[in-house]
Amino acid sequence: MSLLAVHGLLLGFMFSLSSSAVILDNGMPILWTQTASQVAELPTLNGIVTPNPWNYLQRMSLYRLLVAATDPFTEYMRTNPTDGPMWGLPLQLGWMLTSGRLVDPTGASTCGLQTGDPMCISAQSWWGCMNYFTSALPFLSAAHNGLLGQDLQAPDGADGFCATYTDWPL
Repeated sequence: MSLLAVHGLLLGFMFSLSSSAVILDNGMPILWTQTASQVAELPTLNGIVTPNPWNYLQRMSLYRLLVAATDPFTEYMRTNPTDGPMWGLPLQLGWMLTSGRLVDPTGASTCGLQTGDPMCISAQSWWGCMNYFTSALPFLSAAHNGLLGQDLQAPDGADGFCATYTDWPL
């Protein structure tokens, strides 16, 4: 391999590292400190918890609550509090946000854009839709099985997605 090719590969590698998305903030998933740490901190309507999984902070809150609910069952699998198997999911969501994968790919809205609603997760985003199934559905299952302890109500805009446990085809 020529010296020029080696330099080209090194330059390309360094560029890819410099453009990587930031997913950690003080060792935690990005914006983690702005999320709900208890179900009671989620939005409610008439006494019913109504998290909006199409809002980044609220979807990350679902992950935060799931991590907290499953941590006692995964202690044997980790060496520190952030080594559990559930931690990959909030990290992935943070990566999706900072890399622009949650933006409306059709351009029909400003959902997910810094100039629009940067916390919006577009239902048109393939990444956002696939991530829905690893966030909202496990959350609904945990709620149904009593790990979270409160009734939930479907948020606006949940058409076409399972929004309650009874909507979930088992």
